[in-house]
Amino acid sequence: MSIEFNSKSGRHQNLDLNTDRHKIKPNKLKIIDNSVFDKNNQNVALSKNSFADYIYNQSKNFNDFDFRPFNEVFEIIDKILRYHYNQQNN
Repeated sequence: MSIEFNSKSGRHQNLDLNTDRHKIKPNKLKIIDNSVFDKNNQNVALSKNSFADYIYNQSKNFNDFDFRPFNEVFEIIDKILRYHYNQQNN
């Protein structure tokens, strides 16, 4: 998450990581899913697609994911879809 990095230097607040500081906008939350480097210059970022694959495949450390926080999001999407389809049928 962008709020974990210093907007001037690109350094992580707690870990020995850095990213392109131009990706970080003060007071704006953004997922940084590429170009996060450790002290050995290895990219340690986890892309959204890889994250989803790990969850789907129940990979180690991703095999007990709790989907309950997403219920509200799914309910909103359901309302949007119902509204959309009701508008098309009227």
